[in-house]
Amino acid sequence: RASGETYKEKDPVEVALQVILANNWATNEQVEAIQNRVEAEVADCVKFAEESPWPNDDEVYKDVYAQQDYPYITD
Repeated sequence: RASGETYKEKDPVEVALQVILANNWATNEQVEAIQNRVEAEVADCVKFAEESPWPNDDEVYKDVYAQQDYPYITD
């Protein structure tokens, strides 16, 4: 049975990061700056979501895609 560490080694983000660093496409400092920007943006998004009011109930069916002839609907 594979451990969590085995899966971490296969993580596509980690694999891509290792390729970037191995090819000197970015420095550790540049990667860290990118990660810091991403973390800040995610934190801003979470704050916005948590501080936003709940949508009205009539929003639940807006922007929902439905394919009338979808072959796997049996009811």
